[in-house]
Amino acid sequence: MTCLEAQSMITTFIEEKLDDEQLEEFIHHMRECSDCKEELEVYYTLMVGMKQLDNNEQLSNNFAKELEEQLSYHENRIKGQKRFELQIKFGIICLSTILLMAVLIGLGVMILNGKKRASKENTSKYYYMNVKPHLFYPEDYSLRNPYGGIEIEKEKE
Repeated sequence: MTCLEAQSMITTFIEEKLDDEQLEEFIHHMRECSDCKEELEVYYTLMVGMKQLDNNEQLSNNFAKELEEQLSYHENRIKGQKRFELQIKFGIICLSTILLMAVLIGLGVMILNGKKRASKENTSKYYYMNVKPHLFYPEDYSLRNPYGGIEIEKEKE
């Protein structure tokens, strides 16, 4: 912000009509530029003093201190607001990450269960296609030990 821009905002600042973005730039400039801050103090003293006289209020003893308090108040308020916005963004990112992890874990569990089910089905198919026929021969009703050994004959009816 240039000195000309800052000086054009002095009355707007005193009337508290600056938005937060303008206010932040204005305060930053006043903290950096002693000439503009001196002009702000003059305008602040005149405008606030006239307002106090018009409203039959007691005239302030230290306008410079009040101005500094007002600058600090707005500066701290803006910093607090930015901090709050960052905390909200961080919270959203954390929640999104947790949600994404939960979805990925759920998908992993589903895939793992699907593989177990497929493995179980393949084991069953293997048993019925390869092992069971060797155990039982319907044509002669003979039971056979698949590991070798004695065959047991059943009587035909």
